[in-house]
This record gives sequence, structure tokens and C-alpha cells, in this order.
Amino acid sequence: MLSGCIVPIDGFFEWRAIKGARAKQPYAIAMKDGSPFGLAGLWENWRNPNTGEWQRTFAIITVPSNSLVGQIHHRMPAILQPGTYERWLGSAPDPHDLLITYPSEPMTMWPISTRVNAPENDDPSLLDRTMDQSDWQSPLTRFHHEKRSMR
Repeated sequence: MLSGCIVPIDGFFEWRAIKGARAKQPYAIAMKDGSPFGLAGLWENWRNPNTGEWQRTFAIITVPSNSLVGQIHHRMPAILQPGTYERWLGSAPDPHDLLITYPSEPMTMWPISTRVNAPENDDPSLLDRTMDQSDWQSPLTRFHHEKRSMR
């Protein structure tokens, strides 16, 4: 049986295809004030048919993107309003009305290094804003804010 969960984060990544470029350009997306937020998720326990062991898994729900994220992707994680956490985790039969497209205004997005594409790269500098050649062509300029960390 699926149950609702909240995945606490302080930012997420999305990639934008750049015409003529070999790699997609990654972007970091967070709240302008750096505050953490919760993503709507579903989790369940299931028995692995190969091992017979119980597994706990989860999935993040996506919704149509807002105008900020929509510049690079048509979907984004469903960000829950803090006042709705209890209802999402409760036993409400159909809390689908909580799965809204979060407004763009409190959010920010900036290009980051393609180093984020390799799991062995796991350090705070991954969140540093890049100024690569795709950045100058980007319509995202008005949304860029200096941001060194999503802590």
C-alpha cells in the first residue's frame, strides 16, 4: 500500500539541453532565502521477488513546471506548502489538490558545473554558479542570484 511522505531538501537539479552542445547544462534550483522545503512523495514496502527481503522505496511526485523551471524543463517536483504537511501525511482519501505547481517568485535558479553529473563529485563547489558560454545566451539572466550554498 502506498503512503504519502515528505522528502526534505534545500534544492534540486535540473538539466537543460543546449543546441550544439555535447552535454546538457545543469542548474541548481532552490528558494531565494535558502530555506529548506518539502517535496511530495509516495513510499511503500514490497518484497523483492529475487531475495524474498522486504524493500522500502519512494518516489517523488512531479507536476507541470512553474515559469522559472519551465525555461529548462516541463516538469518539476511537487513542492508542498508547509501548512499542508499534516494533511499530506494523514489519511485523507484524496489529497491530490495539494499537488500544485509551486509559484516561481520565492525560487531561484542558476547554472552549475557539469561536474554534478558524476557521483564521485560531492562537494559544496558543485553549487557554485558557472559562467559558461551557454549562460550568456540564456533567458535566465533576470533570475540569477549570487548563491554559494543551498545549506
